[in-house]
Amino acid sequence: MFLLRYALISSLGFLLHRFGIEQGYTLLQPDVKWPLGWPVGGYPSPQSFGRDILDAHYKVCIYAGINISGTNEEVMPGQWEFQIGPSVGIEARDHIWCARYRFFRSRLLRG
Repeated sequence: MFLLRYALISSLGFLLHRFGIEQGYTLLQPDVKWPLGWPVGGYPSPQSFGRDILDAHYKVCIYAGINISGTNEEVMPGQWEFQIGPSVGIEARDHIWCARYRFFRSRLLRG
């Protein structure tokens, strides 16, 4: 793994490119495993569910120095995404993994 990473970093052509990565996710209700804000057997009201979670994750990423460039809500209630980049070379991969880890840890601590 280290040798592959070293080969990618030392490749001049690879380092000149900029990358942006998008990560989408759906927040689920803990008791029924339905999307957050979606009533079981019904239709949701037009509201933004999970905005506090999104904002907390965004602030954690900014504080950690992760190159997070944006967030937005998707069509389904409780469905969000965040964007990483633009980052040079393999740095985008590092930032997306760190952002995913921060999201996972923040959700574990919150319950």
